[in-house]
Amino acid sequence: MSNAGFALDDSITVFPNPTASRITINCNTNIKSLELFDTQGRILQTVLGNQNNLDISSKPKGIYFLKINTEKGSKVEKIIKE
Repeated sequence: MSNAGFALDDSITVFPNPTASRITINCNTNIKSLELFDTQGRILQTVLGNQNNLDISSKPKGIYFLKINTEKGSKVEKIIKE
């Protein structure tokens, strides 16, 4: 099986987690986009460009998934909103 076109970027860290408002993404490469999903896989928010933070203060408490797309690949992080 081939993973052509897909790479995992292990240089990404997301903090603080859990958070009540803002998430900061620490990454060694340029971020292309951020996508916030709910537990059903619905896209709630998309941010294009090299953004290293995301404000989720308006979202209800719960579990979310943040997909970080970079020049090296992508990574999905589980986010807990308090």
